[in-house]
Amino acid sequence: MRRTLVLACSVVSLGLAFDAHASDWALDSKGSQVRFAIGNMVFRTVHGTLGTVTGQLHLDEQDVTHSKVTASIDLSTIESGDAKRDAHLKDKDFFEIAKFPSATFTSTTVEKGAGGALKVTGQLAVHGVTRAVVLDVTLPTPAAGASELNAHATTKLDRHDLGISYGPGVMIGAEVELEVVVKATPAVAPPAAAPTPAP
Repeated sequence: MRRTLVLACSVVSLGLAFDAHASDWALDSKGSQVRFAIGNMVFRTVHGTLGTVTGQLHLDEQDVTHSKVTASIDLSTIESGDAKRDAHLKDKDFFEIAKFPSATFTSTTVEKGAGGALKVTGQLAVHGVTRAVVLDVTLPTPAAGASELNAHATTKLDRHDLGISYGPGVMIGAEVELEVVVKATPAVAPPAAAPTPAP
């Protein structure tokens, strides 16, 4: 009996030690943002933002390759500095937000890169199409007890791969550069369920 009790305590202690190296974070929808740039009219580049990003990050500080992230981007928040163009981007020629109001990203693998950077591969779903993308991510390890986490990611996409092919290539470029700025705060655990009263 004593041996069983000691073994059980040891297992619990190991579990707590492992959990101490992992943390869960909620993406701050007001502090996180996706910025994009795409060629337009041959020599001009259009810049814009998608301002509402929500999601969850599970950070394993002991082995960062075990970390995971999911994110959702509200496409109705797109802004490019031109109201008429923004309205066009939201219609059926581009994002068709009436049918596909959001884009989502779900990580599948995390790999260590050069200089402490990370390569995060995941599934990006936009406009009813899902494609694998690789993000180059900078993610500083938060200090113990930190109330905020900041990360930065970049990637390049071909819009045609996502089923968005409106306009001739000379007028609207195919390659889209994305920059993701992330601010996250510690996730709040849901309250424990109340015990069921005995009959």
